[in-house]
Amino acid sequence: MITRTKIICTIGPATNSPEMLAKLLDAGMNVARLNFSHGSHETHGQAIGFLKELREQKRVPLAIMLDTKGPEIRLGNIPQPISVSQGQKLRLVSSDIDGSAEGGVSLYPKGIFPFVPEGADVLIDDGYIHAVVVSSEADSLELEFMNSGLLKSHKSLSIRGVDVALPFMTEKDIADLKFGVEQNMDVVAASFVRYGEDIETMRKCLADLGNPKMPIIAKIENRLGVENFSKIAKLADGIMIARGDLGIELSVVEVPNLQKMMAKVSRETGHFCVTATQMLESMIRNVLPTRAEVSDIANAIYDGSSAVMLSGETASGAHPVAAVKIMRSVILETEKNLSHDSFLKLDDSNSALQVSPYLSAIGLAGIQIAERADAKALIVYTESGSSPMFLSKYRPKFPIIAVTPSTSVYYRLALEWGVYPMLTQESDRAVWRHQACIYGIEQGILSNYDRILVLSRGACMEETNNLTLTIVNDILTGSEFPET
Repeated sequence: MITRTKIICTIGPATNSPEMLAKLLDAGMNVARLNFSHGSHETHGQAIGFLKELREQKRVPLAIMLDTKGPEIRLGNIPQPISVSQGQKLRLVSSDIDGSAEGGVSLYPKGIFPFVPEGADVLIDDGYIHAVVVSSEADSLELEFMNSGLLKSHKSLSIRGVDVALPFMTEKDIADLKFGVEQNMDVVAASFVRYGEDIETMRKCLADLGNPKMPIIAKIENRLGVENFSKIAKLADGIMIARGDLGIELSVVEVPNLQKMMAKVSRETGHFCVTATQMLESMIRNVLPTRAEVSDIANAIYDGSSAVMLSGETASGAHPVAAVKIMRSVILETEKNLSHDSFLKLDDSNSALQVSPYLSAIGLAGIQIAERADAKALIVYTESGSSPMFLSKYRPKFPIIAVTPSTSVYYRLALEWGVYPMLTQESDRAVWRHQACIYGIEQGILSNYDRILVLSRGACMEETNNLTLTIVNDILTGSEFPET
């Protein structure tokens, strides 16, 4: 069975080989995420080559995601991990040094120091190490540690409650986006989005680089991103709820309600929503997940997430394939109990999708007709992807087979809940409907005598305005009715 909630896998040292990538794909991966906070263009280019060859070979809509580094704050090089304990002090400096307990540790970017006041809370390595700034100078900070831990090279650092006025896009981000456009990557996840204008900045950069339509996922990771979420959600193509950084920048107890709010608003705007971070964290080491992790995945689906993401579990974990299989099993079981009717009551006034009145009316009516007729799938022809994206937000009980002539739309739709993209070069309605039925049977979605609903354009129309309720076998045998 195919999941309707999509699975995003982060590719790293544990999985960057043709053999492992094939295993992840077979286990249920829909999107491969390359984290540009780590690795080189050479390493990522190798992974992209493997992934493109694999998806051509298997003939599947596997999307490849570029996740930007963004304006991150990180420690510099530390040749030997530094053990720190409560009450111990350490200096962070702007100079490029090999870190040590005595000489201090470099902090990047170098322009951050003037923005950090004395008394600020500092969280290192995803919040596992807590310190307070006891002295702040133009080119250094002195920290006092509140607990014990091990400082390692290039670990993340967050300063709670402080708006560090760093540019949204760094020189590295621009170079990485240029590389991503040259490699024809399918989607970009923008780190540390704080304002709606950040999305506009990245979109202009992508246009300058030659790919103005590359979808942008806004990663919400800090308080400013939450405060400006409504505008960000309308301007971005999708949202990623980056719970790790959110739980550091804000309080962890705020994260569950924020997750529900962001998933709901994302659906209302018609954009996909990814829930990420520590979904199967224990499987980095263990072969089985905790009960809490299983419940976390299920609740993300009940909240309306379009996709759920694995990070360290597949990038560097000991059981990457097992993690994907577990996630797939949890999704399939949860989707059996999904309350589809509740999703039909969305507030459409916040929609950011550019859809015509025809599609808005016919799409929702089509879902209700198909459900009453017990149709097993909805087939729609799309050149832009907007029709299946619009239908997806209502979380229908049946799969949406999206037939498209556009390669970029084909891979982009891999992120949409319940959408199964099919690539065709045919615009003739009789031909693509026949192809879609064959595809549905091959995927285990349809059988010969299932009812289906087809959305299409009528003669002389430029917009979707036609609904046809029919039987798979009638389309396959040509006995339905003559085309007009």
